[in-house]
Amino acid sequence: MQSPPVVYVSRITNLSDARYCAGMGVGLLGVVIDPAHPDYVSLEAFHQIIGWVSGPKRVVELGPQLPADLEQIRNDYAADYLHIAIGQLTAAR
Repeated sequence: MQSPPVVYVSRITNLSDARYCAGMGVGLLGVVIDPAHPDYVSLEAFHQIIGWVSGPKRVVELGPQLPADLEQIRNDYAADYLHIAIGQLTAAR
């Protein structure tokens, strides 16, 4: 018997979408933490959203400009995964 696919929904920006996805069995919820991105979610907003959702794993979506301290971001957001945009990767200094 095959296991069901893992569904990843990216660019979650509000509680309604997050709760809907969780209710539909989505396995991974992603939020953009790049302030330059139109779908940016602040740390405070992220915790307000995620505090009402249980089930899906948390994914923090980073832009091509990598922050200097990925481990700190992972800890601040309590992320299960980091989604790093590939292409023109550059490290912040």
